[in-house]
Amino acid sequence: MHQRPERLRAPLLQGGLALRPLRPVERLLGRELGRILPGFTADCPTREKVTFKVNGAGFKDKNESYYRYFLENTGRTPVKAFARQALLLDHVDLRPLLAEVKQPCLLFCGDLDVVARPIHAEIFAEGLAERPRVVVEGCGHVPGYSHPEVLAEVVRQFLTPTES
Repeated sequence: MHQRPERLRAPLLQGGLALRPLRPVERLLGRELGRILPGFTADCPTREKVTFKVNGAGFKDKNESYYRYFLENTGRTPVKAFARQALLLDHVDLRPLLAEVKQPCLLFCGDLDVVARPIHAEIFAEGLAERPRVVVEGCGHVPGYSHPEVLAEVVRQFLTPTES
């Protein structure tokens, strides 16, 4: 968005983060699990319990098949890749670049997101020239799984040109 604005003329970010340092326990888990655990996230012994704690609230009013589909798909992530991605967040601070982003950008976040909390989206939006933001009630970190119809409608409205 900053370096090549012509490549992203109207970006929509789900759970946008400008700054998200990891908590000490997240940092430790990322370093240790990424080093020692082989295989996929589905193989982690406490995965379903932790995943439900982090994402379960966003699926509360949905058919259980939504959550099962989410678990099945996210379980295919290699543990090392998941840990590496989490650790990358710890060193990112995009706030100095945000004022230079000139294209319209829409932030989509859930009010129940505990990974990219609404405060993180607020920090991101404050740095942008244009600040459109959609906060979906009852939605967590994975709206593509928990609220696909809402996400699709927001994307459609954002990308559809308004008539004169």
